[in-house]
Amino acid sequence: MPGKRSIPKERYERQRKAREIRRALAAITPENSRPQRQSPLFSVLPAELRVLIFQFVLSQALDLARPLDIHCNSPLYRPGHTHHATLDISLLLTCRLVYCEAHTIPVRSATYHFGHLSGASCLYNDSAWLHHVTKQHGAELYHLHDNVISIRSNHVTKFLLPHLHWRKITWTVCGYLLTPRLYAEQTGFDSPANTLAGLTLPASCKEVTLELETREDLLDDWPQLLQQAKACQQVSLMRSDGTTLELDNRYVVRYKWVGSGQLQEGIREDALLTKYTMVYHTIRLCWRAKLARREYMSYDRLDCLRLEGCAEVTEIMALE
Repeated sequence: MPGKRSIPKERYERQRKAREIRRALAAITPENSRPQRQSPLFSVLPAELRVLIFQFVLSQALDLARPLDIHCNSPLYRPGHTHHATLDISLLLTCRLVYCEAHTIPVRSATYHFGHLSGASCLYNDSAWLHHVTKQHGAELYHLHDNVISIRSNHVTKFLLPHLHWRKITWTVCGYLLTPRLYAEQTGFDSPANTLAGLTLPASCKEVTLELETREDLLDDWPQLLQQAKACQQVSLMRSDGTTLELDNRYVVRYKWVGSGQLQEGIREDALLTKYTMVYHTIRLCWRAKLARREYMSYDRLDCLRLEGCAEVTEIMALE
């Protein structure tokens, strides 16, 4: 942490106060909180029912009043994610005991969507905080969904930081976002199998999803995409504790969905004035630990990778 003299005084004071708040919150335990026996929530209901209530109130949910524009010209709009997500944490401000029992639920329920645009990866609504999240919150992180333009190691490892213990990771490879010149040179995709084989995932990771995606007007590249997927199916993913995640064929699918036709770089600015849709073809592979999904998805009210029932998805089929 930089010293007081190395940064402006106002910023230093903000950081100092933030550290004090984090330390005070981390010090809250049932032992130093009032037992709240006057409240039926604690005196009558068992802990299992309280957790269900807290989960319903504090888990990430869709904000149906804030739909995403299909033509927002970003890879944020996808099947199962057509509205902004919201988290209401006001319940945590009621008392110390509620905070102690429920403060991990928002973090353990949230999917964090990133997008690789114009050569830089950015988190919508703020890009910096994830690198500076505390170890305590980093230990509770749930789902990372990163949209990348290729499967190079530096693209997929940028959020595999030592203090971030993801339970689920999804990489959606949108090779069509490359400029026409780069797309012609690289045919849209690097070698995902080699990259995946060289990864070391957090020991906390229970599920990894890889999506290889192209547009319908670029289906000449489908044989290569299918070849890449077949190679990836032979890979086991290594975790930092020495265990591996194996491919789960039950979740290996090919699907088609309808999104904006403007999801591409290098187009003329006047083309942005014409809004049109495009069919996307996606191969999805999934590696999982050998345990029930509820063990790590119990707080997930969105399940934003679910394809069934999504209006944007036009067809789901088995991978050839």
